Order: sequence, then structure tokens, then C-alpha cells
Amino acid sequence: MSINSNRVESGREKHALSPKKGEGRGMDEGCDGSVLIDSTRKSAAEKDAIPNQTLRGFDFIDDIKGLVEGQCLGVVSCADVLALDARDAVFVISGGNVLRRVCSVGGEDGEVLTLRC
Repeated sequence: MSINSNRVESGREKHALSPKKGEGRGMDEGCDGSVLIDSTRKSAAEKDAIPNQTLRGFDFIDDIKGLVEGQCLGVVSCADVLALDARDAVFVISGGNVLRRVCSVGGEDGEVLTLRC
């Protein structure tokens, strides 16, 4: 399965790429998407580790994932969403000078939550 350059638009793309310090930047490590998984009653997730508590934009990523899953019938992982978002961020930041590529999606999110400090 793939999503082409005409990706699902949420109307919040430019807000997420605001010029404020740190905004519009990717996460430097752990790009498997595990930092997007929410904690459960039984297990604390990586998202809630102290070093990750300054990360922002989770609501934006959740919105995008919901929109993409609406068109792809629930077969889009958090890592897929990160890849799509990174692709579109490069397009927006470049002023349209970098072409959007087709991204293959269809991974599944893991079920093991790990709090790493």
C-alpha cells in the first residue's frame, strides 16, 4: 500500500512547522515511532520518560494518523505516520522545491511498551 504526494491534508501542517525554536524538527533518535505509543494502566510508555516530556506535537501526529487510517483502513503504523510527516515537512520547508515521494505504508505498531530513561 502507498500514499502518494496528494496526502491527507489536516489544515495544521504549517502550524506544526512554525519557526519557533525546536518546532518543525524531527526526533533525533528512536525514529521507529515507539515514542508515539501511549502508556497503559499496566505499562509506562517511552513517551512518558522524563527526557521525552518536552516533546510536543503528539496531538498533531494523532490527528494525521486518524486521517490517514480513515483512508487506509487501520493499516498505518506510527512509524508510517512519522515517515509521511517527515516527507511532507521537507516539502513545506523547502517551499515546494523538493518533490513529495510515494511512501509505502502498512506496518503494524508494536505491542511492547518500554519506558527508557
